[in-house]
Amino acid sequence: MEPIPSNTEIRKEIKNNAEWKLWPQILVALSISFGNMIIGLVSAYSSTALASLSQLNSTVYITIDGDEASWIGGLMPLAALLGGIIGGPLIERWGRKGTSVLTAIPLFASWIMIALANSVFTIYVGRTVAGFCVGVASLSLPVLLAETVRPEVRGILGLLPTTIGNAGILVCYVAGMYMDWSELSYFCAIISLPFLITIIFVPESPRWLVAKSRDEDAKTSLQRLRMCRITVESEFEEIKQVFLESCGPAHASVKGSDFYPSGVYYIPMMVALGLMALQQLCGINPVIFYTVYIFKISGTNLNAHVCAIIVGIANFFATLTANVFIDKVGRKVLLLISDALMFLSLLVLGTYFCVRDIDQSLVDSFNWVPLASFTLFVIAFSLGLGPVPWIVLAEIFPLKIRALAGAVVTAFHWVLTFGVVKAFPYFITQFGPDVAFYLFAGICVFGFWFIIKKVPETRGRSLEQIERKLIKSKKTQQTQEAISSV
Repeated sequence: MEPIPSNTEIRKEIKNNAEWKLWPQILVALSISFGNMIIGLVSAYSSTALASLSQLNSTVYITIDGDEASWIGGLMPLAALLGGIIGGPLIERWGRKGTSVLTAIPLFASWIMIALANSVFTIYVGRTVAGFCVGVASLSLPVLLAETVRPEVRGILGLLPTTIGNAGILVCYVAGMYMDWSELSYFCAIISLPFLITIIFVPESPRWLVAKSRDEDAKTSLQRLRMCRITVESEFEEIKQVFLESCGPAHASVKGSDFYPSGVYYIPMMVALGLMALQQLCGINPVIFYTVYIFKISGTNLNAHVCAIIVGIANFFATLTANVFIDKVGRKVLLLISDALMFLSLLVLGTYFCVRDIDQSLVDSFNWVPLASFTLFVIAFSLGLGPVPWIVLAEIFPLKIRALAGAVVTAFHWVLTFGVVKAFPYFITQFGPDVAFYLFAGICVFGFWFIIKKVPETRGRSLEQIERKLIKSKKTQQTQEAISSV
C-alpha cells in the first residue's frame, strides 16, 4: 500500500504543476539569438570587408566607391527580399522551427563560399545566398520566439536576439580590424555553428501545431516550454479557442479587402508596415553597411575602424538597456524616445557635413562630432526602433494570417533596405552626406507622429488577447460608422 502524501507534499506538487518555468524559454531565446548573431554578421560584413577588398594586394580587388562595392552591400537585402516573400509559405508549410533549421546550413555554406572566392562574382553569389537565408530567418525566428514564450517575458526575451545580433555586428567590426575579407569570412563561418547545432533541439511552435490540427504535439511542445501541467492545459485551451474563433464563419477565408482601410486586418498591417518603413528610412542600414566609409569621408582624424568598433559597442549596450525597460515602460515609450534621439543625432550629423563642405577648417576642432553623433544615433536606434518593430510584427497579427502578413511585411522591409543601401553611395556622391542625413531626420519627424497616433501598446498581453483587442476594435469602428451613416 502506497503511503498517503502529507499536506506539504501535496501543496508542493500543486505548486510545481501550476508554475511555469522560465529556463526552457531562455534556452529557446538563446538558440534564436545565435541565428540573429549571424544576421548581424551578414549585415556588418560589407562595412569591414570593403576596406580590405579595396587594397591593391587583395586577391579580389574592387574600388570602394564603385558599383561592385554597392552590389556587395546591396545584394544581401535584395536576396533577403526574395527570402522574406518565400519565408511566409515556408513557415506555414514546414513550421517556424522547421524553416529556421533549413536556413542554418546555407548560411554556413555562404561564408565558406565567400572565403574561398577568387572573383567578385563568387562573393556576389555568397552574399546572395546569405541574404536569402537572412530574409527567411528574419521572419521565422521572431515568429517562433513570440509563439513559444509567455507574455510576461516576451518583451525581454524578444529583445535578447537583437542584443546578440548587435553583438554580432560588434564582433564583425573588431575582427575586421585584424582580418582581411577572406579570413573574416572563415571566422564568421565558425561563429555560425552554434545556431546550426542548437536550433535542432528547439520545440516547434505550439500555435502552428494547433493550426495544423496536431493538438497532442502542441501540448507536448507546451509542456517542454512551460514544464508544468496546469499552465499547459489552460494555455492550450486559450490558443485553441482563439484559433477556432478566427476560423469561424466571419473569418472563413482571408480576402484582399480584409487589408483595406475598411478591412478587419487593416490596423495590424498598417502598424507593421509603418514601423518597418520608419525603421529602414531613418538611415540605419547605410550607417551599418558603410560605417568605415562614412567615417573616412567625414574628415575626422580618428581611425575609421576604431570609430566603427565604438559604434558597435554602443549598439550592443543600448540593446541591453532596452532589455531592462521594454517590459517596464512598454514598446511605445521606447519607440518615442528612440525616434526623438535619432532625429537629434541626424540633425547634428547633417549640420557637421554641411559646414565641412563650406569650409573644412571650421570643423577641424570638432572632429569628434561624427563619432558622437553616430554613437548617439545607434544607441537611440537600438533602444527602440531597431528591435521593437520585429517584436510588434510577431505580436499583432492573428495566427491565421501571421505567416502571410509576416511575409508581406518582411518583404517590404527588405525592399526598403535594398533601395536605401544601394542608393546611399550614389546619393551622397550626387547630393552630399548632409542632404542624406537631413532627409533621414525629416523621416524621424513623421515617425514620431505615427508612433503616437497609430501604434498600440502590447506589453504584458498574450498573443490571443492582442488578437481579440485589435479585431474587436476594428469591428467596433465599423459598427459605429454603419450607425452614423443611417
